[in-house]
Amino acid sequence: MLKNFCKEKNMDGVYMIPSSVHEFLLLVMDKEYVNCGYVKQMIKEANRESLEKEDVLSDNLYYYNAVNDAVSIVE
Repeated sequence: MLKNFCKEKNMDGVYMIPSSVHEFLLLVMDKEYVNCGYVKQMIKEANRESLEKEDVLSDNLYYYNAVNDAVSIVE
């Protein structure tokens, strides 16, 4: 599904935020312009302030590379 999404949008990849066990967000940003440190901090804060502990899926930011069809954790 992600590969098709990226192909339709003519993108090499997309950032992924596991918002909770109930939803998953895609962040469509150019890799040159996204501040990954800021996004990761935002994820952590949102998880602590807005979600019940059992609903938190991850504090990580992920990147889907459509060229390699691979997902990795953004360091």
